[in-house]
Amino acid sequence: MNNLPLVKIALCFFETPDERVLILKRNPLVYQGNKWGLAGGKIEKNEKPLCAVQREVMEEVNVRVPKKDFKYIGKCDAQHNNMLAECYVYKVFVFDIFKPKLRQEEAIDFKWASYKDIYNMDNMMRGLREVLDYVLISPSQHD
Repeated sequence: MNNLPLVKIALCFFETPDERVLILKRNPLVYQGNKWGLAGGKIEKNEKPLCAVQREVMEEVNVRVPKKDFKYIGKCDAQHNNMLAECYVYKVFVFDIFKPKLRQEEAIDFKWASYKDIYNMDNMMRGLREVLDYVLISPSQHD
């Protein structure tokens, strides 16, 4: 049995038709600073994952996405540091890349990258590789 502390996280893949994904570079002064990751964050107490991902997307990239546009991919676990992250994963399909208005307290840069490029990055947030593994498996295998 795993005795690590549990944190619940909601994450969003903004994905274009050619499978480029928006990734954000974290502010160096915050947790996992200078690492690349997705829009998303901690689910607050009594908050539903869909509400959390919608809030986090608005806070981090200043994009208001209607709840109906979030496609729930599933839930996966990722371990980082001395905690276990229960990740609720969503996708938002966009027709083209856009330039997000970043909240500098959270993220200092962004880029659109392929799944392969993200997977091969050395400076990605801990736990992101497990989430990518989950997203890239056959959709029929998701919960």
